[in-house]
Amino acid sequence: LGLLLLWQDDHGAARDALHAAAALAEEYDDPGGRAWCAGNLAISHFMLGDVDDVVPLAERGLEMARATGEVMPLRRTTCGLG
Repeated sequence: LGLLLLWQDDHGAARDALHAAAALAEEYDDPGGRAWCAGNLAISHFMLGDVDDVVPLAERGLEMARATGEVMPLRRTTCGLG
């Protein structure tokens, strides 16, 4: 949902959904899910001009993605950092 809303430029709702997804990923101990959410949140912050928040979010996501070895979260968070 968060990604769909991000694509529709509904960043307020996207962020809410991504934070909820990140909380679920935390609850279910899903580091790849947390990394995916961090990358998408970084992209949302960038698209709204909140550039000070982009790098810390993306770097945190990259760290989590590298730790899991999962390719898709790594790609998404790398995109967020880019």
